[in-house]
Amino acid sequence: IPAVIYRITSLRKLFLNFNKLTSIAPEVGCLSELRSLTLNDNRITSLPDTIGDLSNLDLLDCAKNHLTELPLTIVCCRSLSQLVLKYNKLTEIPLRIGDLK
Repeated sequence: IPAVIYRITSLRKLFLNFNKLTSIAPEVGCLSELRSLTLNDNRITSLPDTIGDLSNLDLLDCAKNHLTELPLTIVCCRSLSQLVLKYNKLTEIPLRIGDLK
């Protein structure tokens, strides 16, 4: 992902489906206005801890990746109402995920 993307702080939706991505840079946490992050059908194995900085994130779609775990900071995404994780390799989910409303 070009670094310039992470400087568009007013960005509200980011669609990165079907790109064969293996990771997401920690700078994603700089996208403070982001509401929707769609990462499905890639090869991502983990999400950066800075995902928790996305307090306005409403939708996180990580379906069809290679995720084995979620960062504990996911529970800091207080606006999250849709979390799509199907077809991954998750063995556990953070216990505090239930704190999301």
